[in-house]
Amino acid sequence: MKVQRTKKGDLIVKNKYDFNCAVIGTLLGDGSLNRFRLKNGPDNKTKKGPLWNRTELRIFHKEGFKEYLDWKITLMRAYIENVSIYEKTKEMNGKVFKGFDAHIKHRKNFHYMYRNFYVGGKPSTNNRISGAKKVVKQKILNRLSPLSIAIWYMDDGSLYEYRRGDKVYRTISLHTDCFTFNECKLIKEYFENKYNIHFNVNHNGMTDKSKDYGYKLRCNRKKDIELFIDIVKEFVEDVKCMHYKLPNSALHPTL
Repeated sequence: MKVQRTKKGDLIVKNKYDFNCAVIGTLLGDGSLNRFRLKNGPDNKTKKGPLWNRTELRIFHKEGFKEYLDWKITLMRAYIENVSIYEKTKEMNGKVFKGFDAHIKHRKNFHYMYRNFYVGGKPSTNNRISGAKKVVKQKILNRLSPLSIAIWYMDDGSLYEYRRGDKVYRTISLHTDCFTFNECKLIKEYFENKYNIHFNVNHNGMTDKSKDYGYKLRCNRKKDIELFIDIVKEFVEDVKCMHYKLPNSALHPTL
């Protein structure tokens, strides 16, 4: 992996492969793609022909994680054409959060990534494709790198620690609530086959069990947690506001 640092010490990706890995990790986590249909009519033409469809990467993070949002943007800066960040209030699970919403454009667009991640949907009145569902496929998982997994974990992962007597127990979870049971099973098998890390697929207990979503991947065994942390640690350590997701270190004091 050719992730390098600027003279200021910031991590950056230096090739298209690592850039795509960063985007994949973001889309498996908090990121989403907005796609806009090609408009018809004379206003949709340039000297080189019709304008292409437009697809934007959207990333929202709460106020306390602005550092992490800036880190992602800096990381991908070499391959980003334009980025706009807006302050935004967003409701999630009945709670209202203030945060920052980034709209990111890529020089050669995100169309192919949209086709890999989304199914269904149709154009709304403003030509934005709405109603599409994000999915997980084996070919997406095959393209994961340690950078992808680290971003995915920082976006949608959690570390839970508790003490019983003199012992500290830990659990790592990937909150894959929007994916189906079979998609979560596919992710579980990926980690087992690629890294020998064993997750369990558990229902989150809050979603209606008649609906095929609301699952998380949970890892309890010490060996599996250590293997997982070894994959993501160098990237998580680079983002101070994410240090609480690292166990048993000066960055994350033991309970």
